Amino acid sequence: MFFIRSFEAVYNYVIEQVAALTEYIDNAIAAIPEYDDTALIESIAAITFTSRG
Repeated sequence: MFFIRSFEAVYNYVIEQVAALTEYIDNAIAAIPEYDDTALIESIAAITFTSRG
């Protein structure tokens, strides 16, 4: 019975840690500012079309 209780405690601990890590990752992703890549795409297109002659 002790084994089952200790397994349950470890299982609950792991679940809590995974939930905390998931929340941390979600917050980190939300903190990344949106990047406007329009200028990058336009410059790549300009290089591509000018290099083709």
